Amino acid sequence: MSYFVSPPEPYREGAAENINGSLLISLHEVMQTEKANYMVQDIIGSGGFSEVYKVIDVETQQVYAIKIYKHLPDHSQIDRQAEREIMVLTEFNTFNNGTELNTIGTMIDWFEYKRHKVILMNFYPFSLLQLIQMRGLGFPISLVQQVAREISQAIKLLHRKNYIHGDIKPENIVIDTNNQPKLIDFGSTLISGDPDFFYIQSRFYRAPEIILQLGCSQKIDIWSFGCLLAELYLGWPLFPGTTTLQMLQMIEFTVGKFPKSIVDQVRQFDTTYFDDNGNINRYQFPSNLYTLEYLVMNYFCAENNDEHSIEIDRRRKSIFLDLLRNLLKIDPRQRYTIDQIIHHPFLHENMV
Repeated sequence: MSYFVSPPEPYREGAAENINGSLLISLHEVMQTEKANYMVQDIIGSGGFSEVYKVIDVETQQVYAIKIYKHLPDHSQIDRQAEREIMVLTEFNTFNNGTELNTIGTMIDWFEYKRHKVILMNFYPFSLLQLIQMRGLGFPISLVQQVAREISQAIKLLHRKNYIHGDIKPENIVIDTNNQPKLIDFGSTLISGDPDFFYIQSRFYRAPEIILQLGCSQKIDIWSFGCLLAELYLGWPLFPGTTTLQMLQMIEFTVGKFPKSIVDQVRQFDTTYFDDNGNINRYQFPSNLYTLEYLVMNYFCAENNDEHSIEIDRRRKSIFLDLLRNLLKIDPRQRYTIDQIIHHPFLHENMV
């Protein structure tokens, strides 16, 4: 039998999962539950803790997505993450504020299948990452504004409830049939101030304080949000580093020098990244780097070359640049809060 996951063998005789804890699922397998039976049609994505599949309700023919968490006897962290995501999504389902809830990919149901926790969700055909890849370049600033408006409401909902999403990135923004962006995947969600902190966020969207292991707050979501908006505009990740040192160098070149307060704090326990003068060690210095101002102001020229159109284009870009600068402050204490984002002119000016 052919399975979606690799390696495609059980980790021991009679086991339902492989050595990584992934449930062995095959094409057209029917998952029988108390409420419905779901036939597996395809795998949508996979990560360190789960796989997501496209399924169809055998009786109603309704298409859904299911997230199947990995399971192994000695992997209690995965179980805790699954339980936390279910808890967060269950809480969202009790809210009555439709405006904010429309920006969240909510949970329809959850259940256990062969000892694996499973979350049933609506199926969304495209993520922002897929749209960026299909387009091959960035999107107009008006569309970036639309995403900023909608996803800022999702972040507001999370932060008001004292949560940290922990993994905001284009892959975790999906588009529904009404072209409404929605934030999904709450598997990395933390409670603000939670001592159960670990190295989170996907590399390209990882805040400096997480890279340097200086602590975690809601401000890490703000950094990731800035990276997401920049990528949507440019068509490529703002900080596509492959190592920690390269990430730090890209951040410094693009948005500015690391503050002395952060350098001093890091050097108390690690001298790998900064020298005695507070400069980043540069034995892996990346090429082809540009400042944030250059990237924003020189990308996507005005469609018309008349003076009025050029001035409007420059003004819109300047407003967007100001927002990004405040989202991408290296010191989290100086970084915008979600309320400051929502009141920023970029979310309210006419960008069409």
